Amino acid sequence: MIVGKVVGSVVSTRKSDKLIGQKFMIVEPVHHMKADLSQIVAIDIIGAGIGEYVLVAQGSAARIGCGEETAPIDAAIVGIIDDGAGLEDSGVVGAGGAGFPTYAKLTDKADTILMNCAECEPLLKLHRQLLEKHAYEIMKTFHMVMETVGASQAIIGIKKSYVQTIKALQQHIEEFPGLKIHLLDEVYPMGDEVVLIYEATGRVCRPGGLPIEQGVIVFNVETIYNVYQAVTSQNPVTEKYVSVVAEVGHPVTVKVPLGCTLDEVVAQAGEITTKDPVYFVGGPMMGRIGNGSDPVTKTTNAVLVLPRDHQIVMKKQRTSAIDLKRAASICCQCNTCTDLCPRHNLGHPIDPARFMRAASAGDFRDLNPYIDSAFCSSCGVCEMYACPQSLAPRSLLADMKGGLRKA
Repeated sequence: MIVGKVVGSVVSTRKSDKLIGQKFMIVEPVHHMKADLSQIVAIDIIGAGIGEYVLVAQGSAARIGCGEETAPIDAAIVGIIDDGAGLEDSGVVGAGGAGFPTYAKLTDKADTILMNCAECEPLLKLHRQLLEKHAYEIMKTFHMVMETVGASQAIIGIKKSYVQTIKALQQHIEEFPGLKIHLLDEVYPMGDEVVLIYEATGRVCRPGGLPIEQGVIVFNVETIYNVYQAVTSQNPVTEKYVSVVAEVGHPVTVKVPLGCTLDEVVAQAGEITTKDPVYFVGGPMMGRIGNGSDPVTKTTNAVLVLPRDHQIVMKKQRTSAIDLKRAASICCQCNTCTDLCPRHNLGHPIDPARFMRAASAGDFRDLNPYIDSAFCSSCGVCEMYACPQSLAPRSLLADMKGGLRKA
C-alpha cells in the first residue's frame, strides 16, 4: 500500500475494453514512500479528487481492490484520506503491543515481511483462531502487502502446536507465490518481534533499533485482517477481537466495539467463577491490572479474570521500594535472570542481574546498568520464571525505563 496525493487525472481510451472510459488519477507518493517512483497512474473507482490524499494498492492487490482481477491494472486507488494530517488517523494500527500506525511501516526498504502468529502468552488464542477462520482473506492480504512494498518473501511465523491453523494455511499456500510458513517452537517469548525475526530469518535487530533496519516489517495477524477490511470494504477499525479467559464460565473470543468497557466484554463469557475478581488486561506474563470501566482500545487483546490473591496479581501490586529492599536482602547473585533473558542472549546490552546489584545497593559509579534498562522488552522471564527468590527485576527495570523517559 502506498499513500500519496492526487495531482492530476487522465481517461483511458485504449489498451483494454474493460478500461475504456475509466478514470485514472496521477498520484504523487508521500516523501518516505517515493523510492524510485515520482508519480503513479492509478485507476480511480471511488471518486478521488485533485489534492486529496489516497491509499494506492499495486499489483494483484490493485486488481482485487477494484474488482477487475483480469484487467491490465498495475495500481488502484482503494481509499481516501481526508487530508495530510489524517494520514496518521487512517484507522489501521498494530492490533497489539505499541499500536504502531500500519501506514508508516509500508516502505520499499523491506525485502521480507513477517506475520506474527506466535501468540506466546499462556491462555491466549485470539490470533490462531482468527487466522484459522479467515485464512484465505488474511493470506491474500498479506501477499498483497508483500507485492505492494516489493518484498521478495512473506513469512507466516506460527507455532508448531497450532495444528488446525496450520492446516487452514496449507490449503491455500500454493495460491500465493512468495508466501512461506515458518514453524516455531513452543517457547516464550516467541511473540517478541526481535526474537521472532531472529527465529524466522536469522537476523538480529540492533539494540533499540526497528525491524526495518534489517529489511523486515512485522505485522500482527489481526492487523492484516484489518487491512483486508479496509482494502476490500473501506471499513475503518471500529471493532476489536478480545479473548476472555481464566475464572469465567465460558472462555471465549469475542468481537466488540472499540470503547466498550471491560465489564461489558467479560459479561460475554458467562458467570465469573471466583470471588473478588481482578481483571488482568493482556497475558499473564506482560499484562496489567485493569478496571471494569476501562475501555477496549485497538491494542486490547485479552482479559484474564483472576482471584485477587493470585500470584501474578499480587506481584503487580508490590511497590518499587519494597522490591528494592527484598533484592538487597535476599538476592543470591545466581545470575539466572540474565542467563535466561531473551534480549541478553541475542547480544543486547541488557543485564538484569547487574542492574539488580547496582539498584539494590544504590551504586551509581557505573551508569550503564541503569541506561541499558532501556533495552528491556518487559517479557517477564526474569521475574515470573527465572528468579528462585521471586524478586522483581522486570518491574524495577520498567520503573527505571519510565524514569529515563521522563528525564
